[in-house]
Amino acid sequence: MKKEKFIHALENASHLNLIGPIHSSIVPNKIKKAPLLFVDGGLDFKNQLSSKLLDVPTLSIGDGDSSSPVLELDLTYPRDKDQTDLQLAMEMLPQGLKVEAWGFSGERLDHYLANIGEFQKHSLLKKSLCVLDDQILFLPPGQFHLNYEGTFSLLSSRSTEIKLNGELKYPLEELFSVEPLSGRTVSNEAFGDFLVESTQGIMIIPVDKSCSDLKLR
Repeated sequence: MKKEKFIHALENASHLNLIGPIHSSIVPNKIKKAPLLFVDGGLDFKNQLSSKLLDVPTLSIGDGDSSSPVLELDLTYPRDKDQTDLQLAMEMLPQGLKVEAWGFSGERLDHYLANIGEFQKHSLLKKSLCVLDDQILFLPPGQFHLNYEGTFSLLSSRSTEIKLNGELKYPLEELFSVEPLSGRTVSNEAFGDFLVESTQGIMIIPVDKSCSDLKLR
């Protein structure tokens, strides 16, 4: 599919499946029916997806350094460039589109940390919810009502202020300043409904479950 046609299709979509090259972190039965954007080696996973996804809009982009040479990407970039394939993919997405990303964790630590930074930046700038490999939920600035039972941590790659109210072991009833990657907000416990507010966006990491168990109210 051409890039312009794919972007037009996203105008009527509520969320997007973003498929990356690390197949060990992809859970096929959790991928919902929605447009598919394959990032480089993520295209190699296409044949393993459910038949229900065959009729959704799809686009594949990348520089070809992690994809099979027998598969042709829709949009090919030079390998020597100033941006990663993930950055180029995220830049084309519209404001407010929920991104469910699979295949971006589990191998090189430097790539994983860079991916986390890219998803948090995208969530902040485009007011978008992002889920990374069902492990991390990225929330943009604002208030969100959630339901969850279990241990979770809040982290941010940038300085922010956080407020937490509800059925929690450790509430923060007034806005509290948190430095980047601070341990102040790790290992909290939720017992049901709670509200989280942040000024610069936040990452929620379910410790003993997955993001599928975090319900937005």
